[in-house]
Amino acid sequence: MASDREGRGPVQLSSRNLTGDPWSSYLSNPPTRAQWVDQRLRQAILAGALEPDERLITATLSEQFSVSPTPLREALQRLAAEGLVEITPQRGARVAALERFTADPIYEAAVVAATE
Repeated sequence: MASDREGRGPVQLSSRNLTGDPWSSYLSNPPTRAQWVDQRLRQAILAGALEPDERLITATLSEQFSVSPTPLREALQRLAAEGLVEITPQRGARVAALERFTADPIYEAAVVAATE
């Protein structure tokens, strides 16, 4: 069975067989699910779709992003380390209240990272 896979080469993917797949935009270099959720949450926070002090409910976000809670928690930890999210034990996660001077460098860094 393993020898069959070795001889075939890479699987050819097209937009036709990935219709509706949330991962279809990452055909060239697919990120981990945690990275994907991290990017989506970061965009939502910086764009204002998620308001400061808004609760980030794991069950709701997991369903919305079609991922299990584990990659979502990983993404929340990364965003907390960057100051975009506040995590309080026994309370959960909230969008951090960003000051204008704090948000500008973060937004600029996100734009630079997205264009590379």
